[in-house]
Amino acid sequence: NANTGPKITIVSPLNGSSFASGEKIKIDVNINAAHKIDKVEYYLDGEMRNRTEVAPYQGSLRIPVGDDA
Repeated sequence: NANTGPKITIVSPLNGSSFASGEKIKIDVNINAAHKIDKVEYYLDGEMRNRTEVAPYQGSLRIPVGDDA
């Protein structure tokens, strides 16, 4: 159905992964959509940290110093 939204799967990191304060992590996203995807934005604590506009949709972000996730 063309009216349904895209199906988005976070390929990496795996669910339940943990990261150290200050660590840079790579994020891979798989998207299945009926329409072209213009961009993928990566957020941490409500703040956009990275953005990509081309497949494969990969980004990275750094865990803020003082935080463990």
